[in-house]
Amino acid sequence: MVNFIIIGPFMAICYRDIFKGLKDGTIYLGFEKRGMEFINSEIQINSCWFNSLMSGKNNEYIPLVKRYKDGSYKTLDNYDAINVVNVEDIPIDYDGEMCLPLTFFDRWNSDQFELIGMLTDKTGDGKYMINGIRTYVDDKHRKRKSAVLDGKMLFDRLLIRRKNT
Repeated sequence: MVNFIIIGPFMAICYRDIFKGLKDGTIYLGFEKRGMEFINSEIQINSCWFNSLMSGKNNEYIPLVKRYKDGSYKTLDNYDAINVVNVEDIPIDYDGEMCLPLTFFDRWNSDQFELIGMLTDKTGDGKYMINGIRTYVDDKHRKRKSAVLDGKMLFDRLLIRRKNT
């Protein structure tokens, strides 16, 4: 494989081939500054570095301090996973599947967490892009399969599981 460094939109992690590379460890997120401004432009782009060079940031341990209590974390309406809003809220004592916002990639430690897939409404292949159970949200999103919580759809979510280390 040829080494590469590419600056691209942060949401490119939702592309099936990019996500597959991130999950399999052949693509890494590099320089973590997002929202880059370009000279002579007022446009700000939420972007990041994609690369094939091993980045040390994937090895930073994420300290977990919160504990799972029944009812303290809501379960998605259409997938058996708890919703975790912030990385700091990941419970230390929960072994099931959790869904987190895509920004979890900024802090993902592949030794600490298994990346199961992405809960999305995009074309699912069952291995990387996972569709939930079709859930009625409203007339506009009648056949929604991505994350739904309390009857409201969420943006694409990463599905993770804590590794027993």
